[in-house]
Amino acid sequence: ARRWWLTWNGRRGAAAGLRRALAIGFDKDELITRALNDQVIRLDTPMLQGWWATAPDIIWYPADPARAAAALDSLGYIQGSDGVRTRDGAPLALPLLTDGSAARIAVAEEIARQFSALGVQVTIEQVESAELARRLEAHEFTMALHGWQRLGADPDVFELWHSSQAETGRNYAGLNDAVIDELLTSARQTNDLAVRAAAYAEFQARWVELAPSIMIYQ
Repeated sequence: ARRWWLTWNGRRGAAAGLRRALAIGFDKDELITRALNDQVIRLDTPMLQGWWATAPDIIWYPADPARAAAALDSLGYIQGSDGVRTRDGAPLALPLLTDGSAARIAVAEEIARQFSALGVQVTIEQVESAELARRLEAHEFTMALHGWQRLGADPDVFELWHSSQAETGRNYAGLNDAVIDELLTSARQTNDLAVRAAAYAEFQARWVELAPSIMIYQ
């Protein structure tokens, strides 16, 4: 299985409050139906469904556009007569980077449609797969739709979310959180599956709280 998600570049001002507001306004199930004809499995955390480390009790934000709009209002992003939200005179504009796959373009267009309904300006930038990989590694993006398939039998996601991997590794979101660092480190220092599962459950709860990305489907 390969997982696909929307990553925010934490270096470009997508603060936690804004990420959570947009996460609340994003309907994964509607995207999966409209863009992918219900041919994929919804994914809510970095752990694939079916892995022993999956924590089914960890709940992603229920889609609630009205609540998302209120959260954006509280952050100072006010919707104008043209439907676009601005703060301090600047529009809430989030370019979206993706590759040229027809499926990914369809997903990107649905993300843009949903975010536009919240008052966010989304322009889709389509590049070749190699250029997408380069831009991710260089952190040259604001939002990016991308996937990951280097999945072994062990659900170790250290290289994707530990802060040590933010500069030159695969932590493209630039996530830097001491709690997540400690949980991911401790989970790989023991062979006790019960201890590891507990650490990964805590990791997933903290990850959802911070919302550094939106996992979409596998």
